[in-house]
Amino acid sequence: MNKAAFDWDAVWNRKGREDTELKALCGYNHVENVNIDKIAASIISDLEVKQEDRFLDIACGGGFLSSAILRKAPDIIYVGTERSAVIARKHRQTLGNAVLNFSAHEAVFHDDFFSHCLCFSAFQYFPSHDYAKEVLRQMLRQARRAYIGDLAIKSHDDSHLLYKQDEVVSWIMDICGHKASIKVTEGHFYTTRFNVIVHRP
Repeated sequence: MNKAAFDWDAVWNRKGREDTELKALCGYNHVENVNIDKIAASIISDLEVKQEDRFLDIACGGGFLSSAILRKAPDIIYVGTERSAVIARKHRQTLGNAVLNFSAHEAVFHDDFFSHCLCFSAFQYFPSHDYAKEVLRQMLRQARRAYIGDLAIKSHDDSHLLYKQDEVVSWIMDICGHKASIKVTEGHFYTTRFNVIVHRP
């Protein structure tokens, strides 16, 4: 499946120019009753985040989730990356976080530089499964623990890239080997979405 024909870059750059409210800026404006602090607490628990851990947030957007994570774990060393230069700049200006302008698949940091790596609610916007596999490879190269969140099995939007749980687990096993601990949980927003938490040796 390949959704490359849809220009998500244009969508997010427009949102970066027009939206100011964090929930809308990060694409959650159509999701009712978002308890972002509960989601942040779940991520922190599943990754077993500790004080002063290095935390990489890929495709961090405008900072709706990252601000909640930092409220729960204020002493982590946080770095975000964001493909849209407009949104990355707005995130830095609004929240003061360290956010770099890179695409999700780019090899930015050296091996195991981070304790944890998060990519939440971004995989549906990727152009192809090959691209998604490369993002997973980079996440699991740069950190020993990874949280891949909100992957869509079905979606209200035909332009979203869809995933199968067993397929994603198979990709991760190909990258990490059979010694990695892999847990799949139900999505935070919809039952038609899922999360994958990986702890590798």
